Parts: sequence; structure tokens; C-alpha cells
Amino acid sequence: MTTMTTTKPLVVLDVDGIFCYKRKDKSKVPSDGCIVIARKHYDIIVNPYIKDFVKKCTQKYDIGIFSSTKWFNIEPLLKHIFKNTKKYFKFIWCRDRTRLDPNYGKVDNVKKFDTIKMLKDIIEHPDINQDRDYGFHNIVLCDDSQIKTRYNPIQNILIVEPWIPGKPFDINSLLENIAEQFNILSNTEVTRCRCNSI
Repeated sequence: MTTMTTTKPLVVLDVDGIFCYKRKDKSKVPSDGCIVIARKHYDIIVNPYIKDFVKKCTQKYDIGIFSSTKWFNIEPLLKHIFKNTKKYFKFIWCRDRTRLDPNYGKVDNVKKFDTIKMLKDIIEHPDINQDRDYGFHNIVLCDDSQIKTRYNPIQNILIVEPWIPGKPFDINSLLENIAEQFNILSNTEVTRCRCNSI
């Protein structure tokens, strides 16, 4: 088997719960002094720690974004935080890159608009992975949803506690957890996900 190499492993970040908090009820969740970006149906409260986290993350890893939110809603958030997103991110994927949840109609709590995220789609993408550097051996997806990530190998998924306004965002702890997840990968015989495959 050919060994794939890359100068840096790839960390894929969700947006909601890491970059921001989506507030649907202003009376229940104060902004706590954070920047607020108003959208039609909710407010985006910007995580004030996120830029420092991303900067530290890029010292060791390549970074991509994979969100189930539409670009229309992500764009103002990223423009506010980063002047040049290409400096920090290898790719930014939104809802149009997710897949519809295949359990719709089979499981009661799965709604018709629910989506899932597949690392396989990143690995097999001819632009993002044209040099075939990335594989299941060196990708970790950080997300606050086990449901949306359940069709990937568990060793490639780091479920994070979502950030909320007024709560500290422990950058060092998250970086340590990411490093530990890559350590698990390095000691795991990596195969494509066979269980729950679609």
C-alpha cells in the first residue's frame, strides 16, 4: 500500500458551536459583550477566542471548514473574523457539500432537512486532495454533533462541547484534545468506514 504523506495533518472544523453561537431567543441568551451579527431568523454571536485558536491551530495543522449552514450565513461571520480566509483555510465547505441524512423516513427524529458530513468526500475531492495527501490516517473532524458525523470512522471524529456566550473557550484544552485524537489515529490501523456505510 502506498503511504500518503503531508507536511501537516488536516483539522476540519464545524462552524456552529466553535466559531459562533446561534441565538434564536435574545431574551434567553445575552451576548455578554461579544460581537453580534444579525440574520433573518437568528443572531450569530461571534466567539471572541476563535481567531487565536485558529492561529495556533495552523502552526501544526492544515485547516478546513465543513458546515451544514449555507454560505450566505457563514460569509459575514468569516469576513468579520478573518481579512483573508485563504491564509488560514484550505477549503470552506457549506451545506451544499453535505449529504441528506439517509435515515429520513426511517427514524422519527430525523427531519427532511437534516444532513450528514462525510470525510470521504474531502478525501476523494480532486481539488482539495489532488496530491492525495489527506486520508483517514491524518484527518480529524471537530464537531458538536455526533448525529451529523456518525457515518465516519469514530477515530476521525472529535466531538466538542459547543461554546456559548459568557463561557470561556479553552483553546489549549481543545488543541490538546485534537493532538490526542491524532495520536489515537497514529496507533490505529486505518481502514475505510465499513459500519453504517453509505
